[in-house]
This record gives sequence, C-alpha cells and structure tokens, in this order.
Amino acid sequence: MSTNPPTKKQLEDLSSGLFLMAVFTTIWIIIAEANLMGRDQWATSGVFGVIILYFFISYNKLTKAAKSIPTEQIVEDTAAKKRDKKFYYILAAEGIAIFVMKNVLLNTGHDNLFMPFFALIVGLHFFPLARLYNRSFYNILGIWMCLMAILGFILIYKANVPAYMPASIIGIGCALATTTNGIRISRLGDILLEDV
Repeated sequence: MSTNPPTKKQLEDLSSGLFLMAVFTTIWIIIAEANLMGRDQWATSGVFGVIILYFFISYNKLTKAAKSIPTEQIVEDTAAKKRDKKFYYILAAEGIAIFVMKNVLLNTGHDNLFMPFFALIVGLHFFPLARLYNRSFYNILGIWMCLMAILGFILIYKANVPAYMPASIIGIGCALATTTNGIRISRLGDILLEDV
C-alpha cells in the first residue's frame, strides 16, 4: 500500500489505458471470430467477452474515483508535452504503415498476408512506446505480437492448415497480449484505489 493518495491524472491515465485495452481486445476477438465463424462454438468470444466486461467495470470504477478527486492545479509540463507529441507520431506512423502495407498487398495479390503483417506492425509499435514511457512490459507485448505475426507467416506458407486458421490464431494470440496488459492496468488501478 502506497503512502500517497493517487492523483486525478494517474487515475485518468489508467482508465484511458484500460479503455483502449478493452477496445483492442474486442477488435482482435472480432477478427478471430470472423475467421472461425462459429467453429469454436463461440467459446472464444464468450471467454474474452467476460474479460472485456471486467475491463469496462474496472474502467468505470477508475473513472468514478477520478471524478471524486478535485482537479489539481495545472502546471505546464514540457517533458510530458514532448512525450505526447512523440506518442502521436508513433501512432500516425503505425496507421500509415498499415494503410501502405494493405495497399501493397492488395496490388500484388498477397492480401492473404494482411493479418500477419498487421500484427507485426502493431507489435513493432510497442518498442518505441516502451522507450518513450520507460515501460519494459511494452517490450514483452511487442515481442509476443511479433511472434504471433511470425507464426501467422509460418502457418500460411509452411503448414497445411485451413485458410481461416492463421488469422484466428493471430487474433486470439494478440487478444491475449492486450488482455494481459489490461489486467496489469486494472491491478495498478486497484492498488491506487486502496488509498482513495
């Protein structure tokens, strides 16, 4: 248990991160289920649906706690502003890379490689984020998602698996990464809320 109560900004940052993990986990599971088309008896969406619901409950708890804390006096933080700017540059680079990659694959007749390339780009964007925010956990997320991408390429080129399998496995694998991060954020929130 920490000795200082959490600040409004700490709780807002955690709730924002948790909201993003809920959204990204949902996206990865939609991708997986769209390819599985019920072959798993919708078990994947059932399991992850419970986790996503937990994220939204935790998000709501953090948001309510943040609203109960008076707004601190705003002190201009130039380092934080620079960090935020770099964050948006990283996101923009990721979006542009995905857009360019999708068009290249479409125009070269390799659209079946979209999912592994998509996971690879998303995984790679965690490495500069890890440096930017000094969060080594982001390196683990990046490595895991890049491994999911590599597995996808192997399944497409080397394995004799049904066409729906690579994207399904990538979707579930990447959802595990965002789920792990969401649980980590939720746990950090619970620790902070012990002092509210």
